[in-house]
Amino acid sequence: MKDEYKTKKQLIDELNNLRDLMAQRDPEENHKPDIQEESVIKNQPLPENVHFAAIWDNLPLGICITDKNGIYQYVNPAYCKIYGYSKDQLIGRPYYDLILQPDKIKSGFESYKKAFNSGLVEHFDEGNFLANSGETVWIQYTGVTIKEHGIAKYMVSMNLDITEQKQSQEALRESEEKYRAIVAAFDGQLLICSQDYKIEFMNRRYIEHIGFDATGQLCYKALHDRDDICPWCTEDRVFKGETIRREAQSAKNKRWYYEVNTPIYHVDGSVSKLALHLDITEQKNSQEALKESEEKYRAIVAAFDGQVLICSQDYKIEFMNQSFIEKLGYDATGKSCYKSLHDRDDVCPRCTGDRVFNGETIRREKQSAKDNNWYYMVDTPVYHVDGLVSKLSLQLDITKRKQAEKALMESEEKYRSVFESFVDLYFQTDMKGDITDLSPSCLAFSGYKSEELIGRNVTDIYVDQAEGFELAETLLREGSVNDYEINLLTKNGHKISVSHNSHIIYDKSGKPIRIEGTLRDITERKQTEEQLRQAQKMEAIGTLAGGIAHDFNNILAGIIGYTEIAMNNTEIDTPIHEYLQRVIEGGDRAKDLVQQILAFSRQSEQHQKPIQIKLIAEEALNLLRASLPSTIEIRHNIRSEAAVLTDPTQIHQVFMNLCTNAAHAMREKGGVLEVKLVDTELGPDFIAKHPGLTPGPYLKLSVSDAGHGMSRQTLDRIFDPFFTTKEKGEGTGMGLSVTHGIVKSCDGLITVYSELGEGTTFNIFLPTIERRFKSELRAEERIPTGTERILFIDDEKPIVEIGKLILESLGYDVVTKTDSLEALEFFKNQSDKIDLVITDMTMPKMTGEHLALEIKNIRSDIPIILCTGFSAIIDEARAEKTGIQAFVLKPILKKDIAGTVRRVLDKK
Repeated sequence: MKDEYKTKKQLIDELNNLRDLMAQRDPEENHKPDIQEESVIKNQPLPENVHFAAIWDNLPLGICITDKNGIYQYVNPAYCKIYGYSKDQLIGRPYYDLILQPDKIKSGFESYKKAFNSGLVEHFDEGNFLANSGETVWIQYTGVTIKEHGIAKYMVSMNLDITEQKQSQEALRESEEKYRAIVAAFDGQLLICSQDYKIEFMNRRYIEHIGFDATGQLCYKALHDRDDICPWCTEDRVFKGETIRREAQSAKNKRWYYEVNTPIYHVDGSVSKLALHLDITEQKNSQEALKESEEKYRAIVAAFDGQVLICSQDYKIEFMNQSFIEKLGYDATGKSCYKSLHDRDDVCPRCTGDRVFNGETIRREKQSAKDNNWYYMVDTPVYHVDGLVSKLSLQLDITKRKQAEKALMESEEKYRSVFESFVDLYFQTDMKGDITDLSPSCLAFSGYKSEELIGRNVTDIYVDQAEGFELAETLLREGSVNDYEINLLTKNGHKISVSHNSHIIYDKSGKPIRIEGTLRDITERKQTEEQLRQAQKMEAIGTLAGGIAHDFNNILAGIIGYTEIAMNNTEIDTPIHEYLQRVIEGGDRAKDLVQQILAFSRQSEQHQKPIQIKLIAEEALNLLRASLPSTIEIRHNIRSEAAVLTDPTQIHQVFMNLCTNAAHAMREKGGVLEVKLVDTELGPDFIAKHPGLTPGPYLKLSVSDAGHGMSRQTLDRIFDPFFTTKEKGEGTGMGLSVTHGIVKSCDGLITVYSELGEGTTFNIFLPTIERRFKSELRAEERIPTGTERILFIDDEKPIVEIGKLILESLGYDVVTKTDSLEALEFFKNQSDKIDLVITDMTMPKMTGEHLALEIKNIRSDIPIILCTGFSAIIDEARAEKTGIQAFVLKPILKKDIAGTVRRVLDKK
């Protein structure tokens, strides 16, 4: 090394100068005989007369003078410091006893003598010596022999302490060996590049990876086959002192590598880049698999519909899932389980921790003392890589399952009991149809005891023998029948409908030996189905009736309107006036008929309010007494004070229809017409047979007669519109249809019982309300008139003409239109000159409702009256929401339209 070379040169120069100086001493002094041959007096250092001794004392090098026997004659302070002795401890003592290693004393003294006799030694040597402390010091030394009169007298030695240097060299050597071993053992690629991108070193793994040794070549060329520096190169950052760590996937082999790029600093100030590449593909795959596994099990835990808890061996909670946190009310992670979960200061006596930590898995069902819920619990060990064990506890609420099990058990007991009292009839017959066995339910089912039917043929209890034979043929042909409906006779002669389910039993040879099956009474179900079919039929007819009413109203509007106008133009006492009066009366009856049709279809306007039915019943009976013949006696039993939410006119109509029909049935022979009005309570059993009703208090109206009665075929059709048993001209066939519609509109029920020759009874059930109201009377109003200008619109020309004549007769100025679009255009131009608009609802191009909206957009304050024969699209409530002031049903009568027009105009 350069520093070491300079030190050696200095030592040689010093020794040469020393020799020259000693050779220049006084010649006489040089030729003096030796005073001491063996040694120098201890207290007299030598050379005492050397004038440069003071220089030696200040030199940093250790200097000593010894005689031929190796006895110290002189030492400078630096020498004493190197070996840890004082000057007094060294002078007069042999050097080999003090600083030589015990095993080197002999060889060392021989080497000393050889050097002593040889003169100036112009080379350096180094060795390890003992210091006073017992520690080894490394010395680099050289020496020169001083002669007098040609005889070697002293040895001057110069010593340089190189202990720290030797220790650094040793540490460096060990470090190099250690890091060479690390590099050799490194299971990845290692590369060192210079600042000019030359590869300085590649380990064996890197060479194997690329297939050749690229040391000395440019890295971007050798490794990436590029002619210039790679764009992604990290060397600029590394040469500035940055260490870069990253994970990257190779584009060549798709494997993952962990890379470290870090600077290496050299003593000459240059920097290299150390690149380490470690294949972590398996680790990445394991991490990905672990991540997927964790995500999967996290998803399982998240989806688990119970509580999850993990506790350490010192009973600390390590994990709680969200369900457990919500159940507990807070997150107790890190706290002791016995304190957090059970409010205890020590481990629970029944804790399963010890058993679980020893590897046992425990499953059990337990009822909580806190909430009385049942839980299925699993405690199982979780083993960690560090050898520790935790306890995993799963807790699932099984209260519903336990309740279901209990309910199932109770259900089984209940249904076992039910089966024993099962109302369905179990039977067995032989192949001829003779009954061989019957279940105990036979008595309740048919009125027969089992023994009364066993031995008899099944055909004995069929209502229709032909139905029985057809059933037998089907059973023999198919081998079984399911839900086969047939009618049977009970012991008391009543007919019941049954669902027949049976099959043939065969012996081992395939020969049929008997028939067994069950019978279920479906009489009530059949009756309910019949009622439903009747209700559906009535609904369909109602829809048809509504449509008929619309057209009929338009026809009546012309008849009544022109007749009223004609009557106004004739004298009262003339035959023509009387004839026209008869037309008006006929029109009124036709109008009432339309209202009946609309009531039947539930689409006419109804004014329902609380009505005390007793008052209407008494009024209707008073009217009947005057009109019925003396052969018919009226009896009544009116005990109910209840009120019903209904239209009083319609209820009056119901009384009159039922009573006149009853009187008609007794007109030939007379009899008793009985009317009852009583309170009743309809319970669940009655409601179950009549869907649509609700349990509670009802008013029951019964009308009975002693007439000729009705057949089954007649009963099936009595509520059909236009069906009548009366002679032509005696009835319209709408009375009972309208009655049925009125009762249904009140959420009530109408039933009928009749037998030929035994009379008929109608029963009506109406739900009652608590409050009672008194009847209100309205005084008659005179027909009002006016002078305002009215726009009258209808697509029927006769109705337009009638409306114009009626309104003009009342004093109004009337403009008529038969086209809705034309009427709208007229109103746009004359809106400020019109006081009222009367429009039909159903018109081509634009409905009355739409026309009213358009007119309101032009002039919002204009009053509008909407007329219609019937519409399912709009009613009075909807018309009011649209901004229409009044809603009038056709046919238009003079007194009705006069009052409505005046009321609307006066409100304006």
